[in-house]
Amino acid sequence: MKRGPKGPSKYTEDYADQKADELLAYVDREPLPLLKGFASTQSLYHEVFTTALAPVSEKFSHALKIAKQIIEEKWVRALAGSKVPPAPGIFILKNISDMRDEHHVKSEHTERK
Repeated sequence: MKRGPKGPSKYTEDYADQKADELLAYVDREPLPLLKGFASTQSLYHEVFTTALAPVSEKFSHALKIAKQIIEEKWVRALAGSKVPPAPGIFILKNISDMRDEHHVKSEHTERK
C-alpha cells in the first residue's frame, strides 16, 4: 500500500484501475456528464481523481484525460444542437474546458506636452 502524508493510502492501483473503468462507463452512459457527477455517485470528492487516484494508476490517469475530452465534446455538441440553453451551457463549458473568452481592447493614447 502506498504511503500518504498521514499513513498508508487506501487508494491502491487496483482500486484506481477499477474506478478508471467505471469513469469511462459513466461518461459513455450519461448524456451530459460531469466529473463531479461521477464523483458523487462514488461518494468521493472530485479532487481525489487528481490527488490520489491518478498518481497511483497510469490507467486512471489516462482514463481521466479521455473522460475530460468526451465530456467537453458532449457539452459542445449539446450546446451547438440547442439541447442546452446558451447562457448556462456556455458557463458550464468554460468551467469544464480550457475555452475562454477573448477580449480585444482598443485604446487610444494621447501624449501631453
